[in-house]
Amino acid sequence: MSDAQKTPLIDLLRSIPVDHRTQYECQWREDGSPTGHALSPVGRLMHEAADEIARLTTELAQQGTLDETVLFHKVPHAKVVLHQAGTYTVHDVYALAGGALIQDWPVFARKGTGYIRLYASNSTGKKGVVVHAYHLPFPVQGSKLGYLRLPEKYNWGR
Repeated sequence: MSDAQKTPLIDLLRSIPVDHRTQYECQWREDGSPTGHALSPVGRLMHEAADEIARLTTELAQQGTLDETVLFHKVPHAKVVLHQAGTYTVHDVYALAGGALIQDWPVFARKGTGYIRLYASNSTGKKGVVVHAYHLPFPVQGSKLGYLRLPEKYNWGR
């Protein structure tokens, strides 16, 4: 085992300049050609994550407990049919947890061990994968960036 000094995660997150942005392809046609690009505010998100980690660490230290943090919540009664390379598959729908950090409540499909962002235009965040159909307990809504989102007052089926 190495005795090398390790940089704390919060310091690594805050080492990214707050105004740093990354451009990426975000939508594709069925033939795989890109149809859209987006800028991700990586720096701002890193700093917000560092602040939230610091807040949670302090809160957990005060409570003396450490509960498992859940990043995604399954949306009850929601399914999506994805099409990829001639195959149709049904997937559960999830939304990011986090309230204060997540303004638009983006919606994802769980595929294998990962998550694929869903867009209101029936495209996805994964090249070659498109949405064939939704079964959602809420109306389809797009965010300012075009991705599928939960309504502001969604009650999680409660």
